[in-house]
Amino acid sequence: MVLTTSTLLFAVSCVLPSAMGLTLNVPTSAVSNGAMPVTWTPAAGDPKFTLIMHDGAEGIDVATAIDPTTGNTTVNLGGIPTGSYTLEAVNAADIEKSLSTTTAFQVTAAGAAGAGDNAGGGAAAGDSTTAVAAETTTAAAATGTAAAGTASAGGPAFDPAGAKNVGNGAGGQFIGGQCLNAADCASGCCAGPSGICSGVGAQTQAGKTGCGFVSGQSSLTSSAVADAGDNAAAATTAAAATGTAAAGTASAGGPAFDPAGAKNVGNGAGGQFIGGQCLNAADCASGCCAGPSGICSGVGAQTQAGKTGCGFVSGQSSLTTAAAAAGNAAAAAPASTGAAVAGTASAGGPAFDPAGVKNVGNGKAGQFIGGQCLSAADCASGCCAGPSGICSGVGAQTQAGKTGCGFVSKRFVGRFVSSKGREMLA
Repeated sequence: MVLTTSTLLFAVSCVLPSAMGLTLNVPTSAVSNGAMPVTWTPAAGDPKFTLIMHDGAEGIDVATAIDPTTGNTTVNLGGIPTGSYTLEAVNAADIEKSLSTTTAFQVTAAGAAGAGDNAGGGAAAGDSTTAVAAETTTAAAATGTAAAGTASAGGPAFDPAGAKNVGNGAGGQFIGGQCLNAADCASGCCAGPSGICSGVGAQTQAGKTGCGFVSGQSSLTSSAVADAGDNAAAATTAAAATGTAAAGTASAGGPAFDPAGAKNVGNGAGGQFIGGQCLNAADCASGCCAGPSGICSGVGAQTQAGKTGCGFVSGQSSLTTAAAAAGNAAAAAPASTGAAVAGTASAGGPAFDPAGVKNVGNGKAGQFIGGQCLSAADCASGCCAGPSGICSGVGAQTQAGKTGCGFVSKRFVGRFVSSKGREMLA
């Protein structure tokens, strides 16, 4: 066979990133139903990207809206079968634009010899896991940021590169990094049992117990949570007994609480909707309890209307009502219902809020709850719920006719959701 110049150029183009930008490294350890560390070399101007694993027959979207400047992340391979794969990085806002693709590597069964041999090394899966755990422990000791809830409590090991993002509430922690509560995580989901930032669709995979983790290092202790719950219940009971409603906003400032959410205050169940009072992020379906008074907020709106950002933690309830806010919400409903939005909720579920039209399909995580979405990358909450594609709080993903997080529009380059809840490429 004679190799021509054009043939060689085509072969090179299959493995080199477009425009010589971001370069993915071949994963060195990939275990089915386990974790796969991914590293890359960024270049100036790289956009946020999505990672897709290809097995030759289909593509599996395993991570979205990744910040290229971090240089690494950890992907959970829950439901990914063993076999040969390539890993591709595509522009999160336009998945037709490929940024980089690796050569083939193997996803192996847990405990199989050679799980860490993808890059030519000789370490077995157990050795690779030990090395990651040792690296995590060393990094935590060096930086002094090891929280009381380390990975020893269960779940995947923390990515040591994220040590600098732990506990600052800046929303800069990447998936796989340690968190003390949801305010640390770019994804808005701090998953138990140890506190690790997770993608919303993967919050119960690889030993994780779901979003809503709040560390004991937080100013809110477990006893305070219990006391706060009792206080909230007492406030609710008192209001019901007297039949009176104390009008006005939260005493510390910010928007008024929606009184309909009184039953969700302080129980840490993640059932509080946007606008309801919260004692910490664990109360909120959105994973964001915003100051200065403690109100559940969409991540993208955490500093609007007098709010001071996610991360609020309180030891007591100052439950008030907000008839004005409730009235405004009721008045806005007909406008939402009657508005003509591209790709309306004809497939079912709640009507889209027309104010969010500008945020649809750009993958910038700026869409608020109630706005239309084409995938989770659009939503500040990280949850794009079916059947029509509407940004939702995680705890409310199956309410009001919604069918749960994980919706991906067919307008989004033919993606569909598999039976395992993963985003796939046709």
